[in-house]
Amino acid sequence: MKQIVFMLLAMATTLCISIPAMANSTSTSMSTGLNHAGFVLEDGSLIMWGQNEYGDFGDGTTELNYHTFRQTATDVVAVACGYYNSTAILKKDNTMWVTGRNNANQLGTGDNKNSSVFIQLDTNVVKIAAGEDCFIYLKKDGTLWGVGETMDRRLLTTQGTDLNKPEKIMDDVADFSTGVRHTGIIKKDGTLYMFGTNAHGQLGQGNNNSSITMPVKVMDNVRSVSCGTDYTLAVKNDNTLYGWGYNSYGEIMDGAGSAESVHSPKKVADNVLKACAGKNNSAYITTSNDLYMCGHNLYGELGFDHTDYVSVPTLIASNVKDVAVSNRTIYTTLDGKTFTAGNNINEIGFLYKGFKEQPYKIAEAYTFTLTEPIDKVNPNNSDNPSVEEKMAVTIKSAKNAKSKSVKLVWSKADKAKKYQIQYSLNKKFKSAKKFKTKTKTTKKTAVTIKKLTKKKTYYFRVRVVNGKSYGEWSKVKAVKINK
Repeated sequence: MKQIVFMLLAMATTLCISIPAMANSTSTSMSTGLNHAGFVLEDGSLIMWGQNEYGDFGDGTTELNYHTFRQTATDVVAVACGYYNSTAILKKDNTMWVTGRNNANQLGTGDNKNSSVFIQLDTNVVKIAAGEDCFIYLKKDGTLWGVGETMDRRLLTTQGTDLNKPEKIMDDVADFSTGVRHTGIIKKDGTLYMFGTNAHGQLGQGNNNSSITMPVKVMDNVRSVSCGTDYTLAVKNDNTLYGWGYNSYGEIMDGAGSAESVHSPKKVADNVLKACAGKNNSAYITTSNDLYMCGHNLYGELGFDHTDYVSVPTLIASNVKDVAVSNRTIYTTLDGKTFTAGNNINEIGFLYKGFKEQPYKIAEAYTFTLTEPIDKVNPNNSDNPSVEEKMAVTIKSAKNAKSKSVKLVWSKADKAKKYQIQYSLNKKFKSAKKFKTKTKTTKKTAVTIKKLTKKKTYYFRVRVVNGKSYGEWSKVKAVKINK
Protein backbone atom coordinates (compact mmCIF):
# COMPACT_ATOMS: atom_id res chain seq x y z
CA MET A 1 0.00 0.00 0.00
CA LYS A 2 2.83 2.43 0.87
CA GLN A 3 4.35 1.86 -2.58
CA ILE A 4 1.05 2.73 -4.24
CA VAL A 5 0.68 5.92 -2.21
CA PHE A 6 4.20 7.11 -3.04
CA MET A 7 3.63 6.33 -6.74
CA LEU A 8 0.46 8.43 -6.65
CA LEU A 9 2.32 11.30 -5.00
CA ALA A 10 5.01 11.13 -7.67
CA MET A 11 2.34 11.22 -10.39
CA ALA A 12 0.65 14.21 -8.73
CA THR A 13 3.94 16.10 -8.86
CA THR A 14 4.72 15.13 -12.44
CA LEU A 15 1.25 15.81 -13.84
CA CYS A 16 0.59 18.88 -11.66
CA ILE A 17 -2.49 17.20 -10.13
CA SER A 18 -3.07 18.95 -6.81
CA ILE A 19 -4.35 17.29 -3.67
CA PRO A 20 -7.31 19.52 -2.80
CA ALA A 21 -6.73 22.27 -0.26
CA MET A 22 -9.96 22.48 1.68
CA ALA A 23 -10.85 24.01 5.04
CA ASN A 24 -12.45 21.44 7.37
CA SER A 25 -12.01 18.65 4.82
CA THR A 26 -9.41 16.88 2.70
CA SER A 27 -11.99 16.42 -0.08
CA THR A 28 -14.21 18.82 -2.01
CA SER A 29 -16.95 16.15 -1.88
CA MET A 30 -17.75 16.67 1.81
CA SER A 31 -17.91 19.63 4.17
CA THR A 32 -18.82 20.28 7.81
CA GLY A 33 -19.98 23.69 8.99
CA LEU A 34 -20.70 24.77 12.55
CA ASN A 35 -24.37 23.73 12.37
CA HIS A 36 -24.75 21.59 9.25
CA ALA A 37 -22.90 19.18 6.99
CA GLY A 38 -23.07 17.96 3.42
CA PHE A 39 -21.50 15.46 1.07
CA VAL A 40 -21.71 14.51 -2.60
CA LEU A 41 -22.47 10.98 -3.78
CA GLU A 42 -20.98 9.28 -6.84
CA ASP A 43 -24.11 10.05 -8.91
CA GLY A 44 -23.85 13.80 -8.15
CA SER A 45 -26.58 13.83 -5.48
CA LEU A 46 -26.10 16.28 -2.59
CA ILE A 47 -26.87 14.88 0.87
CA MET A 48 -27.41 17.40 3.70
CA TRP A 49 -27.81 17.07 7.46
CA GLY A 50 -28.21 19.35 10.49
CA GLN A 51 -29.64 22.83 11.01
CA ASN A 52 -31.82 24.11 8.17
CA GLU A 53 -33.22 27.21 9.88
CA TYR A 54 -32.26 29.59 7.05
CA GLY A 55 -32.78 27.22 4.15
CA ASP A 56 -29.25 25.83 4.43
CA PHE A 57 -30.24 22.70 2.46
CA GLY A 58 -31.39 24.63 -0.61
CA ASP A 59 -34.44 22.46 -1.28
CA GLY A 60 -37.11 25.07 -0.49
CA THR A 61 -37.61 24.01 3.13
CA THR A 62 -36.69 25.52 6.49
CA GLU A 63 -36.63 23.89 9.92
CA LEU A 64 -34.52 24.47 13.01
CA ASN A 65 -32.92 21.03 13.04
CA TYR A 66 -33.08 18.03 10.73
CA HIS A 67 -31.39 14.94 12.11
CA THR A 68 -31.77 12.68 9.09
CA PHE A 69 -29.64 12.76 5.95
CA ARG A 70 -31.61 14.21 3.02
CA GLN A 71 -30.96 14.57 -0.71
CA THR A 72 -31.43 18.18 -1.81
CA ALA A 73 -29.71 18.73 -5.19
CA THR A 74 -28.31 16.89 -8.22
CA ASP A 75 -25.42 17.25 -10.71
CA VAL A 76 -23.17 18.42 -7.85
CA VAL A 77 -19.38 17.93 -7.77
CA ALA A 78 -18.43 19.92 -4.63
CA VAL A 79 -20.01 21.36 -1.47
CA ALA A 80 -18.90 23.99 1.07
CA CYS A 81 -20.83 24.53 4.31
CA GLY A 82 -20.40 27.97 5.86
CA TYR A 83 -19.25 28.49 9.43
CA TYR A 84 -22.81 29.53 10.14
CA ASN A 85 -25.94 28.73 8.12
CA SER A 86 -25.17 29.10 4.44
CA THR A 87 -24.09 26.60 1.79
CA ALA A 88 -22.39 26.68 -1.60
CA ILE A 89 -22.28 23.96 -4.24
CA LEU A 90 -20.38 23.55 -7.50
CA LYS A 91 -22.20 21.84 -10.36
CA LYS A 92 -20.84 19.74 -13.20
CA ASP A 93 -21.17 22.67 -15.62
CA ASN A 94 -18.86 24.79 -13.37
CA THR A 95 -21.68 27.01 -12.12
CA MET A 96 -21.61 27.99 -8.43
CA TRP A 97 -24.84 28.10 -6.43
CA VAL A 98 -25.53 29.39 -2.88
CA THR A 99 -28.34 29.16 -0.34
CA GLY A 100 -29.26 29.88 3.28
CA ARG A 101 -28.38 32.79 5.53
CA ASN A 102 -27.65 36.13 3.85
CA ASN A 103 -26.93 38.44 6.78
CA ALA A 104 -23.70 39.75 5.18
CA ASN A 105 -24.85 39.56 1.54
CA GLN A 106 -22.88 36.34 1.08
CA LEU A 107 -25.48 35.07 -1.39
CA GLY A 108 -24.56 37.92 -3.75
CA THR A 109 -28.15 38.97 -4.35
CA GLY A 110 -27.60 42.63 -3.45
CA ASP A 111 -29.83 42.43 -0.38
CA ASN A 112 -29.89 40.67 2.98
CA LYS A 113 -32.78 38.32 2.24
CA ASN A 114 -32.20 34.66 3.11
CA SER A 115 -32.95 32.01 0.52
CA SER A 116 -34.19 28.45 0.97
CA VAL A 117 -33.37 27.55 -2.64
CA PHE A 118 -30.02 27.56 -4.42
CA ILE A 119 -29.25 30.77 -6.33
CA GLN A 120 -26.64 30.86 -9.08
CA LEU A 121 -23.72 33.06 -8.04
CA ASP A 122 -21.18 32.69 -10.88
CA THR A 123 -19.91 30.62 -13.80
CA ASN A 124 -16.55 29.11 -14.84
CA VAL A 125 -15.85 28.17 -11.21
CA VAL A 126 -13.56 25.26 -10.30
CA LYS A 127 -13.18 25.49 -6.50
CA ILE A 128 -15.46 26.80 -3.73
CA ALA A 129 -15.02 27.56 -0.01
CA ALA A 130 -17.06 29.09 2.78
CA GLY A 131 -15.82 31.25 5.64
CA GLU A 132 -17.72 33.10 8.33
CA ASP A 133 -20.51 34.91 6.42
CA CYS A 134 -18.56 34.91 3.15
CA PHE A 135 -17.78 32.72 0.15
CA ILE A 136 -14.46 32.59 -1.68
CA TYR A 137 -13.97 30.74 -4.95
CA LEU A 138 -11.49 30.06 -7.74
CA LYS A 139 -12.29 30.46 -11.45
CA LYS A 140 -10.86 28.62 -14.44
CA ASP A 141 -8.54 31.50 -15.28
CA GLY A 142 -6.78 31.35 -11.90
CA THR A 143 -8.54 34.38 -10.42
CA LEU A 144 -9.81 34.27 -6.83
CA TRP A 145 -13.16 35.91 -6.01
CA GLY A 146 -15.13 36.69 -2.86
CA VAL A 147 -18.51 37.91 -1.65
CA GLY A 148 -20.03 38.77 1.73
CA GLU A 149 -18.46 39.87 5.03
CA THR A 150 -15.30 42.00 4.73
CA MET A 151 -14.25 42.36 8.40
CA ASP A 152 -10.63 41.41 9.24
CA ARG A 153 -9.75 41.75 5.55
CA ARG A 154 -11.09 38.26 5.00
CA LEU A 155 -11.87 39.28 1.39
CA LEU A 156 -8.68 41.37 1.13
CA THR A 157 -10.50 44.67 0.87
CA THR A 158 -10.40 47.89 2.88
CA GLN A 159 -14.09 48.42 2.16
CA GLY A 160 -15.98 48.83 5.42
CA THR A 161 -19.24 47.39 4.13
CA ASP A 162 -20.12 43.90 2.93
CA LEU A 163 -19.58 42.95 -0.70
CA ASN A 164 -23.08 42.24 -2.03
CA LYS A 165 -21.71 41.18 -5.40
CA PRO A 166 -18.64 39.02 -6.11
CA GLU A 167 -15.38 40.91 -6.56
CA LYS A 168 -11.99 39.67 -7.71
CA ILE A 169 -9.49 39.27 -4.89
CA MET A 170 -6.32 38.34 -6.77
CA ASP A 171 -4.80 36.66 -9.85
CA ASP A 172 -2.47 33.73 -10.49
CA VAL A 173 -3.91 31.33 -7.88
CA ALA A 174 -3.46 27.57 -8.32
CA ASP A 175 -5.31 26.40 -5.20
CA PHE A 176 -6.57 27.80 -1.89
CA SER A 177 -8.26 27.12 1.45
CA THR A 178 -10.51 29.43 3.45
CA GLY A 179 -11.02 29.23 7.21
CA VAL A 180 -13.35 31.30 9.35
CA ARG A 181 -11.55 34.61 8.81
CA HIS A 182 -8.33 33.85 6.90
CA THR A 183 -7.28 32.26 3.62
CA GLY A 184 -4.23 30.43 2.30
CA ILE A 185 -3.28 30.60 -1.39
CA ILE A 186 -0.95 28.24 -3.22
CA LYS A 187 0.71 29.65 -6.33
CA LYS A 188 1.67 27.54 -9.34
CA ASP A 189 5.23 27.25 -8.06
CA GLY A 190 4.07 25.84 -4.69
CA THR A 191 4.57 29.08 -2.76
CA LEU A 192 2.08 29.63 0.07
CA TYR A 193 0.65 33.11 0.69
CA MET A 194 -1.95 34.10 3.28
CA PHE A 195 -4.33 36.97 4.04
CA GLY A 196 -7.07 37.83 6.53
CA THR A 197 -7.08 38.16 10.30
CA ASN A 198 -3.86 37.49 12.20
CA ALA A 199 -5.06 37.78 15.81
CA HIS A 200 -3.50 34.44 16.75
CA GLY A 201 -0.59 34.40 14.30
CA GLN A 202 -2.53 32.27 11.79
CA LEU A 203 -0.82 34.07 8.88
CA GLY A 204 2.51 32.57 9.96
CA GLN A 205 4.53 35.80 10.11
CA GLY A 206 6.08 35.35 13.55
CA ASN A 207 3.64 37.82 15.15
CA ASN A 208 -0.03 38.58 15.66
CA ASN A 209 0.14 41.93 13.89
CA SER A 210 -3.39 42.91 12.88
CA SER A 211 -2.28 45.60 10.45
CA ILE A 212 -1.23 43.20 7.65
CA THR A 213 -3.10 44.44 4.59
CA MET A 214 -1.69 42.37 1.71
CA PRO A 215 -1.11 38.64 1.07
CA VAL A 216 2.09 37.58 2.84
CA LYS A 217 4.45 34.77 1.89
CA VAL A 218 4.77 31.92 4.38
CA MET A 219 6.77 29.09 2.80
CA ASP A 220 7.75 27.29 -0.42
CA ASN A 221 7.12 23.77 -1.77
CA VAL A 222 3.60 23.48 -0.34
CA ARG A 223 1.31 20.77 -1.68
CA SER A 224 -1.84 21.57 0.33
CA VAL A 225 -3.08 24.01 2.96
CA SER A 226 -6.06 23.96 5.32
CA CYS A 227 -7.28 26.98 7.30
CA GLY A 228 -9.24 26.32 10.49
CA THR A 229 -10.95 28.67 12.92
CA ASP A 230 -7.83 30.63 13.90
CA TYR A 231 -4.99 28.35 12.85
CA THR A 232 -3.44 26.79 9.76
CA LEU A 233 -2.05 23.41 8.66
CA ALA A 234 0.13 22.91 5.56
CA VAL A 235 1.60 19.79 3.96
CA LYS A 236 4.81 20.22 1.98
CA ASN A 237 5.93 18.23 -1.04
CA ASP A 238 8.21 16.11 1.17
CA ASN A 239 5.13 14.98 3.20
CA THR A 240 6.02 17.04 6.28
CA LEU A 241 3.17 18.70 8.17
CA TYR A 242 3.44 22.22 9.62
CA GLY A 243 1.01 23.99 11.92
CA TRP A 244 0.67 27.49 13.38
CA GLY A 245 -1.85 29.80 15.04
CA TYR A 246 -4.32 29.20 17.89
CA ASN A 247 -3.37 26.09 19.89
CA SER A 248 -5.36 25.93 23.14
CA TYR A 249 -6.61 22.41 22.36
CA GLY A 250 -3.52 21.18 20.51
CA GLU A 251 -5.16 21.89 17.16
CA ILE A 252 -1.88 22.62 15.33
CA MET A 253 -1.05 18.95 16.09
CA ASP A 254 2.26 19.57 17.89
CA GLY A 255 1.24 17.41 20.87
CA ALA A 256 1.29 20.39 23.22
CA GLY A 257 -1.93 22.33 23.63
CA SER A 258 -1.24 25.70 25.18
CA ALA A 259 -2.88 29.06 25.74
CA GLU A 260 0.09 30.52 23.86
CA SER A 261 -0.52 30.71 20.11
CA VAL A 262 2.22 29.66 17.69
CA HIS A 263 3.02 32.56 15.33
CA SER A 264 5.39 30.79 12.89
CA PRO A 265 5.15 27.50 10.99
CA LYS A 266 6.16 24.60 13.23
CA LYS A 267 6.97 21.15 11.90
CA VAL A 268 4.67 18.69 13.69
CA ALA A 269 4.70 15.41 11.71
CA ASP A 270 6.34 13.42 8.90
CA ASN A 271 4.87 11.04 6.30
CA VAL A 272 1.62 13.01 5.97
CA LEU A 273 -0.49 12.65 2.84
CA LYS A 274 -3.32 15.08 3.67
CA ALA A 275 -4.39 17.27 6.59
CA CYS A 276 -7.40 19.36 7.54
CA ALA A 277 -8.11 22.01 10.15
CA GLY A 278 -11.55 22.24 11.72
CA LYS A 279 -13.23 24.38 14.36
CA ASN A 280 -10.76 23.58 17.14
CA ASN A 281 -9.84 20.07 16.09
CA SER A 282 -7.61 18.68 13.39
CA ALA A 283 -6.83 15.55 11.43
CA TYR A 284 -4.18 14.17 9.14
CA ILE A 285 -3.92 11.06 7.01
CA THR A 286 -0.52 9.41 6.74
CA THR A 287 1.09 8.04 3.58
CA SER A 288 0.02 4.59 4.84
CA ASN A 289 -3.60 5.85 5.15
CA ASP A 290 -3.83 5.96 8.93
CA LEU A 291 -6.09 8.69 10.36
CA TYR A 292 -4.83 10.72 13.33
CA MET A 293 -6.91 13.35 15.13
CA CYS A 294 -6.62 15.70 18.12
CA GLY A 295 -8.10 18.84 19.63
CA HIS A 296 -11.57 19.79 20.85
CA ASN A 297 -13.86 16.85 21.72
CA LEU A 298 -16.82 18.36 23.59
CA TYR A 299 -19.30 16.76 21.17
CA GLY A 300 -17.52 13.44 20.79
CA GLU A 301 -16.24 14.47 17.37
CA LEU A 302 -13.01 12.50 17.86
CA GLY A 303 -14.99 9.32 18.38
CA PHE A 304 -13.87 8.63 21.96
CA ASP A 305 -16.13 7.66 24.87
CA HIS A 306 -15.32 10.88 26.73
CA THR A 307 -15.56 14.62 26.05
CA ASP A 308 -12.10 15.76 27.14
CA TYR A 309 -9.94 17.48 24.56
CA VAL A 310 -6.98 15.48 23.23
CA SER A 311 -3.79 17.45 22.60
CA VAL A 312 -1.70 14.57 21.21
CA PRO A 313 -2.49 13.28 17.68
CA THR A 314 -4.10 9.89 18.24
CA LEU A 315 -4.73 7.02 15.82
CA ILE A 316 -8.45 6.88 15.01
CA ALA A 317 -8.74 4.49 12.06
CA SER A 318 -6.79 2.82 9.25
CA ASN A 319 -7.41 2.44 5.52
CA VAL A 320 -8.72 6.04 5.45
CA LYS A 321 -9.06 8.07 2.26
CA ASP A 322 -10.51 11.46 3.31
CA VAL A 323 -11.77 13.25 6.42
CA ALA A 324 -13.80 16.35 7.35
CA VAL A 325 -13.87 17.82 10.88
CA SER A 326 -15.76 20.42 12.90
CA ASN A 327 -18.28 19.79 15.70
CA ARG A 328 -18.68 16.46 13.95
CA THR A 329 -16.43 14.25 11.84
CA ILE A 330 -16.94 12.44 8.54
CA TYR A 331 -14.33 10.10 7.13
CA THR A 332 -14.24 7.74 4.16
CA THR A 333 -12.20 4.61 3.59
CA LEU A 334 -10.31 3.32 0.56
CA ASP A 335 -12.96 0.64 0.08
CA GLY A 336 -15.76 3.24 -0.17
CA LYS A 337 -17.26 3.22 3.33
CA THR A 338 -18.43 6.35 5.19
CA PHE A 339 -18.28 6.91 8.97
CA THR A 340 -19.58 9.78 11.17
CA ALA A 341 -19.25 10.93 14.79
CA GLY A 342 -19.97 14.03 16.86
CA ASN A 343 -22.72 16.51 17.55
CA ASN A 344 -26.01 14.66 16.93
CA ILE A 345 -24.92 13.49 13.48
CA ASN A 346 -25.81 9.84 14.07
CA GLU A 347 -29.06 10.33 15.99
CA ILE A 348 -30.43 12.84 18.47
CA GLY A 349 -28.50 12.57 21.72
CA PHE A 350 -25.99 10.14 20.20
CA LEU A 351 -22.89 12.12 21.13
CA TYR A 352 -20.18 10.01 22.66
CA LYS A 353 -20.52 6.50 21.25
CA GLY A 354 -17.81 6.51 18.63
CA PHE A 355 -18.12 6.32 14.85
CA LYS A 356 -21.11 4.95 13.00
CA GLU A 357 -21.06 3.61 9.44
CA GLN A 358 -23.46 5.36 7.07
CA PRO A 359 -25.04 3.78 3.94
CA TYR A 360 -23.49 6.25 1.50
CA LYS A 361 -20.56 6.14 -0.89
CA ILE A 362 -19.10 9.62 -1.18
CA ALA A 363 -17.76 10.75 -4.57
CA GLU A 364 -14.11 11.26 -5.44
CA ALA A 365 -12.77 14.77 -4.89
CA TYR A 366 -13.40 17.04 -7.86
CA THR A 367 -10.26 17.72 -9.89
CA PHE A 368 -9.81 20.70 -12.15
CA THR A 369 -7.46 22.24 -14.70
CA LEU A 370 -6.82 25.96 -14.87
CA THR A 371 -6.71 27.77 -18.19
CA GLU A 372 -4.26 30.53 -19.06
CA PRO A 373 -4.98 33.69 -17.02
CA ILE A 374 -6.85 36.56 -18.65
CA ASP A 375 -4.38 39.19 -19.88
CA LYS A 376 -4.24 42.69 -18.49
CA VAL A 377 -5.81 44.06 -21.68
CA ASN A 378 -9.06 42.42 -20.60
CA PRO A 379 -9.08 42.72 -16.77
CA ASN A 380 -12.79 43.28 -16.34
CA ASN A 381 -13.93 40.17 -18.17
CA SER A 382 -15.21 37.84 -15.43
CA ASP A 383 -15.80 34.97 -17.84
CA ASN A 384 -12.91 32.92 -19.10
CA PRO A 385 -12.44 33.44 -22.86
CA SER A 386 -12.60 30.34 -24.99
CA VAL A 387 -9.50 29.20 -26.84
CA GLU A 388 -9.81 28.66 -30.57
CA GLU A 389 -6.97 26.23 -31.18
CA LYS A 390 -6.99 26.47 -34.98
CA MET A 391 -6.37 30.21 -35.00
CA ALA A 392 -2.61 29.86 -34.48
CA VAL A 393 -0.04 32.25 -35.92
CA THR A 394 3.71 31.99 -36.55
CA ILE A 395 6.23 34.76 -35.95
CA LYS A 396 8.11 35.10 -39.25
CA SER A 397 10.75 37.46 -37.97
CA ALA A 398 11.77 39.32 -34.81
CA LYS A 399 14.70 41.69 -35.37
CA ASN A 400 16.34 44.77 -33.95
CA ALA A 401 14.99 47.86 -35.69
CA LYS A 402 15.79 51.44 -34.78
CA SER A 403 17.30 52.42 -31.44
CA LYS A 404 15.93 50.22 -28.63
CA SER A 405 13.21 48.78 -30.87
CA VAL A 406 12.19 45.38 -32.27
CA LYS A 407 10.14 44.78 -35.39
CA LEU A 408 7.84 41.73 -35.34
CA VAL A 409 6.23 40.17 -38.41
CA TRP A 410 3.86 37.19 -38.19
CA SER A 411 1.63 35.09 -40.43
CA LYS A 412 -1.95 36.07 -41.17
CA ALA A 413 -4.70 33.89 -39.67
CA ASP A 414 -8.04 33.29 -41.40
CA LYS A 415 -10.94 35.30 -39.96
CA ALA A 416 -8.68 37.01 -37.43
CA LYS A 417 -10.07 40.38 -36.28
CA LYS A 418 -7.10 41.39 -34.14
CA TYR A 419 -3.76 40.14 -32.91
CA GLN A 420 -2.35 40.34 -29.41
CA ILE A 421 1.40 40.74 -28.85
CA GLN A 422 3.02 40.09 -25.49
CA TYR A 423 6.64 40.84 -24.62
CA SER A 424 8.67 40.50 -21.45
CA LEU A 425 12.12 40.13 -19.91
CA ASN A 426 10.88 36.82 -18.52
CA LYS A 427 10.48 33.90 -20.93
CA LYS A 428 7.46 32.66 -18.96
CA PHE A 429 5.87 36.13 -19.20
CA LYS A 430 5.41 36.55 -15.45
CA SER A 431 3.64 39.77 -14.54
CA ALA A 432 6.01 41.09 -11.84
CA LYS A 433 7.01 44.72 -12.41
CA LYS A 434 10.70 43.88 -12.77
CA PHE A 435 9.96 41.75 -15.84
CA LYS A 436 8.27 44.64 -17.66
CA THR A 437 5.70 42.30 -19.19
CA LYS A 438 3.40 44.23 -21.53
CA THR A 439 0.65 43.52 -24.04
CA LYS A 440 -0.37 45.31 -27.26
CA THR A 441 -3.25 44.73 -29.65
CA THR A 442 -3.32 45.50 -33.38
CA LYS A 443 -5.20 44.65 -36.58
CA LYS A 444 -1.95 44.44 -38.55
CA THR A 445 0.44 41.51 -38.98
CA ALA A 446 3.51 43.55 -38.11
CA VAL A 447 4.42 45.91 -35.30
CA THR A 448 7.44 47.74 -33.95
CA ILE A 449 7.94 47.60 -30.19
CA LYS A 450 9.76 50.70 -28.94
CA LYS A 451 11.44 52.00 -25.78
CA LEU A 452 13.11 48.72 -24.87
CA THR A 453 16.22 48.41 -22.68
CA LYS A 454 19.59 48.11 -24.39
CA LYS A 455 21.57 44.87 -23.91
CA LYS A 456 18.53 43.11 -22.42
CA THR A 457 16.94 40.02 -23.96
CA TYR A 458 13.21 40.30 -24.60
CA TYR A 459 10.76 37.48 -25.32
CA PHE A 460 7.87 37.89 -27.77
CA ARG A 461 4.71 35.93 -28.64
CA VAL A 462 1.54 36.58 -30.68
CA ARG A 463 -2.00 35.21 -30.79
CA VAL A 464 -5.37 35.90 -32.44
CA VAL A 465 -8.12 37.80 -30.59
CA ASN A 466 -11.73 37.62 -31.79
CA GLY A 467 -13.93 39.20 -29.14
CA LYS A 468 -13.75 36.85 -26.14
CA SER A 469 -12.12 34.07 -28.18
CA TYR A 470 -8.36 33.67 -28.14
CA GLY A 471 -6.09 31.63 -30.38
CA GLU A 472 -3.09 29.72 -29.15
CA TRP A 473 0.09 31.64 -28.42
CA SER A 474 2.78 31.39 -31.08
CA LYS A 475 6.19 29.96 -30.30
CA VAL A 476 8.28 32.43 -28.31
CA LYS A 477 10.99 34.44 -30.07
CA ALA A 478 13.92 35.93 -28.15
CA VAL A 479 15.74 39.12 -29.24
CA LYS A 480 18.67 40.80 -27.52
CA ILE A 481 18.51 44.58 -27.87
CA ASN A 482 21.86 45.66 -29.31
CA LYS A 483 21.09 49.08 -30.77
